[in-house]
Amino acid sequence: MALLFGIIGAGNLYATVNDSVQVRTIVISGAKKTKRTVVVRELTFREKDQLPVKSLSDILERNRQNVFNLGLFSAVEVEPFIVGLELHIVIHVKERWYIFPIPKVKAEERNSYDLIRSFSQGDFHRVSYGLDLQWYNVTGRNETLTFFGQLGFSKRLRFRYSHPGIFGMQYTDLAFGASFINKNEIITRTEGSQALWDRLESTPLETSQSVFLQVKHRFSIYKNLVVSLDHSWKNFEDSLNVFNQQYLPGDELRTSYPAIVLAYSHDTRDWHSFPLKGRRYRLLFRHAGIPGVSTHQFSKIGFTWAEHIPLSKRWNVSYGLQNVLTLGKEIPYFEKSSIGLGGKDLPGISTELRGYERYAIDGSWVGMAKGELKFALVPYQTINLKMIPIKMFQQMPFGAYLSSYADFGYVEDRTTSNFDNTLKGQGLFGYGLGINFIGFYDMMLRIEYSRNHLGEDGIYFHSSLPIR
Repeated sequence: MALLFGIIGAGNLYATVNDSVQVRTIVISGAKKTKRTVVVRELTFREKDQLPVKSLSDILERNRQNVFNLGLFSAVEVEPFIVGLELHIVIHVKERWYIFPIPKVKAEERNSYDLIRSFSQGDFHRVSYGLDLQWYNVTGRNETLTFFGQLGFSKRLRFRYSHPGIFGMQYTDLAFGASFINKNEIITRTEGSQALWDRLESTPLETSQSVFLQVKHRFSIYKNLVVSLDHSWKNFEDSLNVFNQQYLPGDELRTSYPAIVLAYSHDTRDWHSFPLKGRRYRLLFRHAGIPGVSTHQFSKIGFTWAEHIPLSKRWNVSYGLQNVLTLGKEIPYFEKSSIGLGGKDLPGISTELRGYERYAIDGSWVGMAKGELKFALVPYQTINLKMIPIKMFQQMPFGAYLSSYADFGYVEDRTTSNFDNTLKGQGLFGYGLGINFIGFYDMMLRIEYSRNHLGEDGIYFHSSLPIR
């Protein structure tokens, strides 16, 4: 922003730090495919708005972060020009690569702990392979098309499409999709808080289909409400009752029910891929089933809070809270909340408690609190890699942060499938040290040494934010 203050102080201009200026023009430079409306939608001001000069630098930096958080650009710069009492803004962007047809080979383990343990034992039977096609910004309007097909350990076919600004409503977005899954092996229960898998050799133990429709409305850049409708169908083989008679309440080996999810979010974080400032809280509600029509009925209530506080240029502290409460005792096992199982619960809910990667703890109420202190070895920045021939990959966000942390958790289970009380109804506590790397296209890697209240320790790998 040095250019801004240099212009303000120029002798031929008469704006002072106590004046406001009117936004005269907003120019988007470098957006060859992305439509202007996509970028302008993320700004907190419009042409003809009045902005205070004394806080102009902070306003423009905040809006630079908003545009970067679209995930469409590898670099964003905001260049202001003040002429008299008029402000001209040029937003320079460098577009990312938008089409990713990625062949994938992955092991469908709960987490990296199970992955390393299985591979060290020479067990590769949960490996799947397929093609993941992700097409961002399809026509320049920030649409996303995803297609995923997979064979191997499980058979999967998934489709999703999202389109911001539907039916002429700039701040209302639409998404829809469907999925089909066949699994020969599933987690049916826990013993000693260890996940137990059961399988059939030649027949899928579980066959499922689901469809969803989602509408998102933005009340402002930082506040939105998501309403999602979905319907899922699952069929299980008779052998499931041999493994766990309480996996599905009742006698039928199938489930069929619609669900509605309401999610309100207030998000003022600076960088969504690795936040260092701001907060995010979410209120979530999900109800599944219709009395007399569906095989099951239950509800879930969730709440998350995350706050990131800069202490200095290199020091940062973060803390977060997360709670999920299930209303209903007779629910399918796969719908239970958990620490460590990583199943479908509420959108944006993590199942990770550091220090307990080896465990799976299911229940009807899960609460977690996390705190973290970070030090920037290499502060979060954009670096230029001119040796890469493709321009869209030459700009790379990068950062390296040391961290110390402490996580607390609690699980209570009042469902009819509560047969393993190990680690339930007691305080869980994990702590440790780690290093975080942020790289290409928001990818991150966390390497952490953690210890839990049982005195167990280990080195673990993660690829997602611990405090979201």
